[in-house]
Amino acid sequence: MDDHLCCTEEEMINLLRLFVENESGSNDKEGVDRFGQLLKEKFQALGFLVREDVQTDYGNHLVFQTEDAEEDGVLIIGHMDTVFDRGTIETFPFRVTDRRLYGPGVIDMKGSLVMLYVAMRTLRENGKTLAPFTILLNSDEEVGSVTSRPLIEREARHKRAALVLEPARKNGDVVTSRRGGGQFIVRVDGISAHSGIEPEKGANAIEELNKTLVEIEQLSRPEEGLDVTVVGISGGVASNVVPPYAEATIDVRVSTIQQMTDVERLIRAICSVDYDDRTETYVEGGFNRPPMEFTEGTNQLWQTYRRIAHDHDVSVDHCHTGGGSDASFPAALGIPTIDGLGPIGGGQHTINEYMKRTSFVERTVIFKDFLETLTK
Repeated sequence: MDDHLCCTEEEMINLLRLFVENESGSNDKEGVDRFGQLLKEKFQALGFLVREDVQTDYGNHLVFQTEDAEEDGVLIIGHMDTVFDRGTIETFPFRVTDRRLYGPGVIDMKGSLVMLYVAMRTLRENGKTLAPFTILLNSDEEVGSVTSRPLIEREARHKRAALVLEPARKNGDVVTSRRGGGQFIVRVDGISAHSGIEPEKGANAIEELNKTLVEIEQLSRPEEGLDVTVVGISGGVASNVVPPYAEATIDVRVSTIQQMTDVERLIRAICSVDYDDRTETYVEGGFNRPPMEFTEGTNQLWQTYRRIAHDHDVSVDHCHTGGGSDASFPAALGIPTIDGLGPIGGGQHTINEYMKRTSFVERTVIFKDFLETLTK
């Protein structure tokens, strides 16, 4: 199958080794920027224009564009950062077996970045005229895209499609919908008092918080893909003091934009009412990733991808997943979006992270033809 590409499997594996050994943990700005410089050189050599979104705390985000990519083009989203600290490569080195490729970030998502580069290089060397492509590679996806979200949303506007390079599912599925998620912190301030001598003078923050949380958890609708879960709680100062303080962390997962809007409004409304008017309840936080909903535009992208895979005798299905990714941002703007286009693997974020070796060339060929079809 690699005769469809500009380089052999061995050359792709060697490039993947280079990418993996250029460690780029989210909190290692120097490492991410060094890896970014390598990518800049690779894509500039293919004729892409380069813009750099300079950051202070995280690595700089990169945007590669064809000359006509401003309007009505295709946005490709990937990330340069991994969850692994610098030095992990010493204890978890890149290695190759007959069936798998191992290493920190090998599937999430250094392998996808090799796939992207080889696909684009093949199209260039074959003399193909590319569609207006914008490639956005951010540096903070693994920590919630805290600085890159505005950039992603800005680049996504007016695009006709967004392609996201997270790895395929273990069974090879691509992703056409995802749940959105957020966290809320509910804090209650009460009044302390000696619990043995004059408890009536106190206002129990833990008791107030518990009553509030019962109401909030009742917002869950698991059958509709809406889950509201208390995941952490703390409070009190001593065993003989009416607690003047209590706090809870609430994880919320939603399947639709409407659910996201409604549940945040209801959480804030519940927290605005105090059972004991001597207490004060505060709520902070919100959603950091909107849901990626399955739309007709996404279905058209998926059907095109599936047909191309079928042409290469590869059976592919699509799925919904509960985890978040940067696909949520263009999808929430109404841009047809498809995710999970990378190679197949598993063990993400662990010292057993791997790529299924046969999927490396296979998914690169399919992706290359997918890009060529979008150009047409």
